Amino acid sequence: MDTDDCMEEQKKAFLNKEMFKSHPLYNYIVPISNIPNLESVLVKSKIMVKKIKTKEKGEYYIKTFPINSEPFSLNSFNEITSLRDKLQLVQDTNLDEFLNYCLDIVKKK
Repeated sequence: MDTDDCMEEQKKAFLNKEMFKSHPLYNYIVPISNIPNLESVLVKSKIMVKKIKTKEKGEYYIKTFPINSEPFSLNSFNEITSLRDKLQLVQDTNLDEFLNYCLDIVKKK
């Protein structure tokens, strides 16, 4: 969740999981946040050089976060690890936790 486009109550309910309390998978939900937004986090982590225009974001994000239609490879693993390492240096996100979770699943296979 980007925290710059919601009300403070929504932000708190998301981050403390209150908004998910009646969901059957509540115990498995880990809210992912980017403060104030993903773009700012990507700039701080040096994944993006600068903020880009809204109309360019879709194309940029597809290049930055490609959808892998091939069998998962060592190269894909290394790219995700690199992304995770850069995000770990930024305190304004916990997206790296999700990437760790994904990488752990791959390691077990």
